[in-house]
Amino acid sequence: MMPRPAPTHLRQSPPMDMNPPESAPRDRTSELRLSAQQQDLLDEALSLLIDMRSHALDIAAQVCRRQGGVVPDVHDFQLPAIIDLQRRLAAACVTPDVTVLHSESQAATTVLFGIPRRSGKRAARISLPVNT
Repeated sequence: MMPRPAPTHLRQSPPMDMNPPESAPRDRTSELRLSAQQQDLLDEALSLLIDMRSHALDIAAQVCRRQGGVVPDVHDFQLPAIIDLQRRLAAACVTPDVTVLHSESQAATTVLFGIPRRSGKRAARISLPVNT
């Protein structure tokens, strides 16, 4: 004979967590310690992600219009969140009165505090043959 489970009102509930939840997650972007190369790589990666998701949004919107469906918006592809992250990281990594040499012109460019520096470089498009 199998033992019967205890009625639900007699079962023990898991112990309650007595620590109050944090009202909002802590913004840790100000704690980043990145080298200039790491900052550039992260900025480039986020820029590429924005480009790819923007392109995917354009394609999805075209397909939906042709099929008469609901057209997605930027929030469906998380574009505002990625752009916000890129700005927050740039602001956290920029220090006031920093002079950076621009690689193409070799002219000194002052980076103003809170304004992200954009290199203006675009990622190279590489075409690889696909053997089918």
